[in-house]
Parts: sequence; structure tokens; C-alpha cells
Amino acid sequence: MKNHRLRAPSTDGALLADPPLSEAGSRLARNVDSLKHWEHDFQGRSAGRIRDLVRRQVVEKSRAYMGRLGLDIPDFADPTSPLVVTGHQPELFHPGVWVKNFAVAAIARRPGGWDST
Repeated sequence: MKNHRLRAPSTDGALLADPPLSEAGSRLARNVDSLKHWEHDFQGRSAGRIRDLVRRQVVEKSRAYMGRLGLDIPDFADPTSPLVVTGHQPELFHPGVWVKNFAVAAIARRPGGWDST
């Protein structure tokens, strides 16, 4: 992994995305593949088992939260498709957070969650 400094763009309307958004699909696919082949024993629990448990809990809690808000609940029919998530403060108080949320939503909506074709 090479080190490099990130700098905010100096022109109006410019966007800093690292990796570039055009690479998001292939990066996500590589991460999914890497996790499929990585196993570790956590005090008698395999990494795969923990990933499955966490995924089920995240989907269950997300569906419950969205239901309480009266939002449409997406179908999570394929338990192997990746979850594309991000973290930040809950308020949209600057444009960067807003743009990031739209970018992540677009990546997650792609067929299979990561197919960039």
C-alpha cells in the first residue's frame, strides 16, 4: 500500500474520491472475494460465522428501523450480496457528507451490489 496525501480540490464543484468512484465496483468485488477466503477462529467462532451473524443482525435492525419510520423496506433476498455501508455523524451539515451518501447509495444500487458493468 502506497502512502499519499489527500488534498481537497480547489475548484468549484470538484470532488475528491479515493479510490475513484469508477473503481468502486471492482474494489467492492475484491473485498468480497478476500473475505470469502479469510478465516480466523475467534475463541471457537469462525470469522465466517461471525460475519453471517452480524449481517443478519444489521439487516434485521435496519428493517425494524425503516419500518418504524414508515419507509419502504428493500428486499434483502440474496444473503450473499454485500452490504455497502458508511459511517459519519447523523446530521447532514456539510456538502461532503451529502455527496458521500449519494455516492454510496449509487454503488449499493448496482446489480449485485457491486457489478460495475
